[in-house]
Amino acid sequence: MGKGLIKADLGDGKYKVQLVHDRGNLDSQIANLQAKIADPGTSKIVKAACERRLEYIQNNAPSEDPVTDAWCADLTEGLSGEVETAEVYANRIEITQIRPGYGDGSAYNQARGGMLQRPVASSPEAVYFNRALYPAWQKWRPHYRHGTIMAKNDDGTVNIRLDGAYSSEQTLYIDAKQTFENVPVYYMTCGAEAFEEFDNVLIEFINRDKDNPAVIGFRDNPKSCDHWEDWRGPFGNSKNPWNAELLTNTGYILKEPWNNAGIGSGSYFVKLENERLKMKVGPPGNVLCGVFIRNFNSTGKMKFKINESWISGGATGASQINIEFRKTVTPPHTWETYTIVDGSGSYSGIKDIPFSGSSSFFQVNMFDINIGGTCYIDIEWIDMD
Repeated sequence: MGKGLIKADLGDGKYKVQLVHDRGNLDSQIANLQAKIADPGTSKIVKAACERRLEYIQNNAPSEDPVTDAWCADLTEGLSGEVETAEVYANRIEITQIRPGYGDGSAYNQARGGMLQRPVASSPEAVYFNRALYPAWQKWRPHYRHGTIMAKNDDGTVNIRLDGAYSSEQTLYIDAKQTFENVPVYYMTCGAEAFEEFDNVLIEFINRDKDNPAVIGFRDNPKSCDHWEDWRGPFGNSKNPWNAELLTNTGYILKEPWNNAGIGSGSYFVKLENERLKMKVGPPGNVLCGVFIRNFNSTGKMKFKINESWISGGATGASQINIEFRKTVTPPHTWETYTIVDGSGSYSGIKDIPFSGSSSFFQVNMFDINIGGTCYIDIEWIDMD
């Protein structure tokens, strides 16, 4: 419910935004006051009153609009120019966000978003009237709120709980209702798929109807619908339990720039969801890469659920998807390898994979020295004996 101007793209859906205020009424007042002051026919009393009013306006209406950091509600990067902002709770003291940018959704729409206006731009009686009605307007005609997803439903809706809000006027409680069930999710191309339970979200009340909320984005750190990350090392950029790093064919952690021997120029993508890993490597080949999880010290076996794995266009012995257990702490490392797919083929199912002795960590590894093969795996680490 406001107009913003992008000043800087901070990355990952975060921006520096100038909150643009409507100065039309204010500039009109200033021009009228200046004209009366300059008019020789204006009486001394009226001129003095106009000078005091002009001084008050100039002291309480900054010439520059404020700049703040603001998260876009979805993971839309590269926004520029004018955007529509969401002043949560309609309080200036609260967090400002940018409306979801997907499908040009953050483009400024004056009929929908309006524009902020400083109180000094209105008459004293108008300011009093607005402030008297303000808490009721916030409560019965809400626009944006923050809340938490409490449950995801099979039909793509979610159950939410509002954070709880108080008006800046008299600190009156302004949530007509705090919990809602079967709330629709309007988010990019995937709806509720991008969200998990207990995610903090941005909620819009459609047509300002207090009984008609919808989740339209994240409060901060928005996620994409497609969680595949372009994995161009040396380190993965995911923020989840999987620790993603690239390895050279000697087993050393890759610390050098992206041109080490044994690492090809193919396409590398990872998709990490808690204990679940999806990884795909495409041509051109000549690649050796691994994604491995936390360090541990264990003997026995691991249980994995392999939802899907395949190699297309590979050759036996030259294209493989492996799970490898590191047997030594310091390099040169030795490994114990279990091959899931070797050459063109596929596999899915539960795997109990034993390993001898102890291991400090395991990694999921795929390589293709056939130059042209494509490898894919969707695997979940289930348990450790």
